[in-house]
This record gives sequence, C-alpha cells and structure tokens, in this order.
Amino acid sequence: MAAGKKRMSARKFRAIFLPVTAVLLATAIAVTCVMEYWSTVMDAVFGSAQVSTIPAEGTEDWDTDYYDLNAEGMTQEQTAIDGQEVARRAEAEGIVLLKNQNNALPLTAGGAALSDSNTLTVNAMGWSFYYPSLGGSGSGAVGSNDLVSPTQALEAANILVNQGLADYYMDWSQAHYTDWQITKANGYYTDDDTNTEPARPTVGKTYDAAWDVPELNGDEIAQACEESGAAANNVQILWIGRGGGEYHDLPTVMTKEGGSVNKYGVNPDKHYLELTDEEEAVLAKAKELRGEDGKIILIINANNVMELGELQDDPMVDAILYVGGPGKAGFYAIGDVLSGAVCPSGRLADTYPADLLASPVMENFGSDVYYDADGTFDNQYDTKIAYTGTDGSAKERPIMFVGYEEGIYVGYRFYETAAADGYFAADETQADPYYNRTNGVVYPFGYGLSYTSFTQKITAADYKDGQFTFTVEVTNTGDVAGKDVVELYVETPYYAGGIEKAKVVLCGFDKTQTLDPGASETVTITVDQEDIASYDDQVNKCYVLDAGDYTFYLGTVGGTVYGSHSWAYATPADSKVLTGADNAVTFAKADGVSDTINCTAGPGKVVKAAQSGRNISSGMKESERK
Repeated sequence: MAAGKKRMSARKFRAIFLPVTAVLLATAIAVTCVMEYWSTVMDAVFGSAQVSTIPAEGTEDWDTDYYDLNAEGMTQEQTAIDGQEVARRAEAEGIVLLKNQNNALPLTAGGAALSDSNTLTVNAMGWSFYYPSLGGSGSGAVGSNDLVSPTQALEAANILVNQGLADYYMDWSQAHYTDWQITKANGYYTDDDTNTEPARPTVGKTYDAAWDVPELNGDEIAQACEESGAAANNVQILWIGRGGGEYHDLPTVMTKEGGSVNKYGVNPDKHYLELTDEEEAVLAKAKELRGEDGKIILIINANNVMELGELQDDPMVDAILYVGGPGKAGFYAIGDVLSGAVCPSGRLADTYPADLLASPVMENFGSDVYYDADGTFDNQYDTKIAYTGTDGSAKERPIMFVGYEEGIYVGYRFYETAAADGYFAADETQADPYYNRTNGVVYPFGYGLSYTSFTQKITAADYKDGQFTFTVEVTNTGDVAGKDVVELYVETPYYAGGIEKAKVVLCGFDKTQTLDPGASETVTITVDQEDIASYDDQVNKCYVLDAGDYTFYLGTVGGTVYGSHSWAYATPADSKVLTGADNAVTFAKADGVSDTINCTAGPGKVVKAAQSGRNISSGMKESERK
C-alpha cells in the first residue's frame, strides 16, 4: 500500500496563502481604482453604464431620456448622427455676420436662390480653407476623423469650389508642409512633428510651438489662379484661419526668435492676429478677380479676436463671417448661412478692437522673447523649472508670469467705461470716437447682423421682491424669416470713492424663435438684484447693491444692434412712465433699490455698507471714472 501524501503544515500554508492573497487584493484594488477613474471609458467600451438622473429644482418635468444610455435608439451610431446634427445647429446659431455690404449675402446664381439645378462656382482662396482650424488646443482639440471639410459643406449648399485652384493648394501643401513642422531641421531642439501628410502647424510644448501661417505668396497665388482659370469666377471665398488654445500666449512678434514663426508669416512689425504679408497678397488677387461686379466673402475661422478694421472699411470686401472653430460637422452650417438656408443670428462674445496692442492690458502681456528657450526675461519668478535647451541639454529657468492689473476692466467693461469717460479720440472717419481706428472698437461685444431686420421695444418693466422684470416685444420688419437676440445691459449707480463699477454690464439675454416677416414675439427677461451687485474688495469684502438709480438698456436701438455700446444711443424712460416703445428704462432710487444691500446678509436684508475709498483709476490706468 502506497504511503499517503504528506499534509501541508499550517505554517507553510499561511506562508504561501497570505502573500498570494495580498498580491491579488492589491491588484484588485489597483484595477478597481483605474477602472473607476476611467469609468466613462469603461462604460463606452462595455456598454454597461447605468445613469441615475436626479432633477434639480424646477427641472422635474424635463425630458431626461437622453441621459439614459440604455434608452431605445441610443446606439453608438445613432448618437454620432445626433451629435453631428447638434454640432451643425450650434454652429448655425453661433455664426456672426459682421459685414454684409449691399446684401452680398446670401449668395445667388443668376439672381436666383441656389439649388441643385442652380449652382455657383467660387474660388476658395486661403490655405486654411483646405486645412481649417477645427477647435483649440489641449482639451479644446478636435480630431479630424470623419471631418466634413469646407469643400464638402459648401457643395452640400450648392456652392462648388474651383477644383483646379484646390488642387494647386493641395499640391503646394504636399511640397511645403515640412517647412512649418517642429523638427530639428527647422531649428527646434526636438522632432515633435512626425506626420507625413500636410497638417496645421503644431502647438506643442512651451518652447516649441509653431505659429507659422502657411499661405501662397504673391507669385504663387497668381500662378495658381492662372492655371486654374480662376478669372471665370467673380465670387471669392477668402478663408482666414488662426489656431490657439490653453497653455500658450499668441506671438506679438512674428519672427523665429519672438514668436516661433519659422517661414510663413514672418514680419517683425506684425502680430499673429492680423493678416500676414502673404494673406494680403492673396486678398489683392481676390480683389483683382472680384472686379467691379463680383464679391469677396471673408470667413474668419479663428479661436481669438482678430484685427479687422481695415477689412471692415474696405469697399472691395463685401461680407465678413466669424465662424469660430466649427469642429467636425459644423462646416455644414457655414454653407447653410452662405446659401441663405439659415439666417445668421449669432452675437459676438468678445470686443473687436481696431488695434489689439493699443489696449492698456498689453503693458503687462507676455514677452517678446517668450518662445526663445535661451532668452532672458523680465517677467519671472525666482522658482526654477527644468527644460531642454535648443542644443538638447538639460537646463532650468525661472517661471514666467503675467501681471493682471486691469481688475474688473476686462473686455467690453473697459471699452464701454472708457468711452463714457471720453477716453477715445475723435476720428475723422467715424462719427463716434468709440469706433476710431487707432485705439477704439470695430465691433462691440454683443454685435451681429442678420439677413433681415428687427425692432425691439420694452413694453413693460417692473421691480418687485428684489427682482427686475422686463417684457420686450421683438418684430421682424424685414423680408426674410429669422431669429433675433434680446440683450439687456444695466448701469448701476456709481459714487466717487465707492466700489469700482463698469459703465454697463450684461445682465440678461434671450433668443427668439424663428419669426416670419411681420411676425412678433414677446420675450420676458428677469434680473435678480443680487446678480447685479458689485464686489467690494476694500471694505465690506462682499457683494454690495448700492442704493440709487438703475438704468437698463436693450442692445438694439432703432433696429441697429449696438450690443454693449447701446447705452450711447438709447433714450432711457422713467419706469413709471413707459411709452410701450422704449429702448431703455431707469428705475429711480425711490422706485427700485432705495437702500444699500449687503448681499451676504441674506435676501432682502438691508444693511449700511461702508464706503470704499479706492479710486477707479487704479484699475483703468489711463482712464479715470468721472
């Protein structure tokens, strides 16, 4: 009889079991943590997401089926289709028509609307038309898979592109794209770019971003137009593209040393947000092709405000559209607007100055040698960070910084307050000094045109229980169906030596539904008084609502969209004596905020706020509030 197998001792069992168990437990915990961190990815891959929707107060009746990933019809394919449609609608709602001289848009062929049987062929000029900016950088980056190109989008709107000119641009890009790559051959310390096909210049690490603006020069665009028979088309689509995003300041000097510009767009007297010499050459050729009876339609495909004053004033530039970063499917909407299938209704979310470098905030902006890895900086901390030098060696440098001294005077808050203080000089070309082409504004915050016209009037205004309520009647007075945007700005009481305040601030807005010609819609805008309080950082250390007169302005006056500058053209009516057709309303102290309110005391509680002795000039530099 064979001897029985010897039984493992308890001590040996524990010596094996416990370490194995510990390793398995640690692995399970690690995997669980990783999967939890990437839970959205896991859900997308394995399709096991369970979403619990808890409605916020006031949203209990909202349709939340979209958020149930297991809902009927919520397949990955259908979600992609729905996402494209949302992107198209969002772009259509946001496109801003900046200029439309002599109703150059929408485009027509033979005087008739475009259709499958009535198409228009145009010359698509500008390198960025063929390699557009889809979005920003970093978290704002957009991939190019399944991209609907501008060419495809325009063709879907019955706008055909000169194929010969397109071929020239594509061939030129194939021959030259390595010129703007981040490679050692181009003077960078690393080979970040390894793409073997043309692409937009890369914004990579801090010291090796490429801010080239690829474009044909004067001789090349002339050759391209001659070889492609461009003279047969008198409508020119001129596409201007600019990148941008988190982590990088845009260059204020277009040179290799000052702006990381390797070859295209080099000019020490220009910055990134104005036309390059090459783009100006393309514009000159577009004017030649336009002739006396053609059109130049300028498309601004950029993530930042650009200097457009000269283009706005140029009678040979017929229309300007700002389209932002349309993403993968948003280009369809550009075709829709160009063809008239969509009536533009977007409004600017920025102020467009005549000269970006003339703004007082530029005194503290960046450095001319920001991209010079071996440069010396005057705006730096003592803290050191490591970086790789142009010779590939390990180095360190101080951390750079930008000083913010503008306080509340950012964007339109500066320009409107400065205008109220008489900061802007008169310009013989502009009736309003605010629009001067030296340091003034080309397009105000909230500005935007339409293919039709609208009137807006305040028909009722009320203040009750700490809330202002306005009823605005919007009427389409033109010949085209379209949407309009109601913007409401408030001017709060300012006291010398008191809390710093801008001339006006946006306090409410809404967009109408599509209105047929002659149709009207009533829009109601409510403004909680706490939302228009001003922060007192000197004495009370909280938001304070000063007692006094409060004036509210519509952004549209007399059918003209002035946006944030409407206060200069409006005629305020007393809240107690409305005519029913007013563009501004003043609530006198006795009829509105009669006591100063410290907003930390709780809703409706009145306290006596201490006076702040700070002068507004500390934030405005050259402009002092009267």
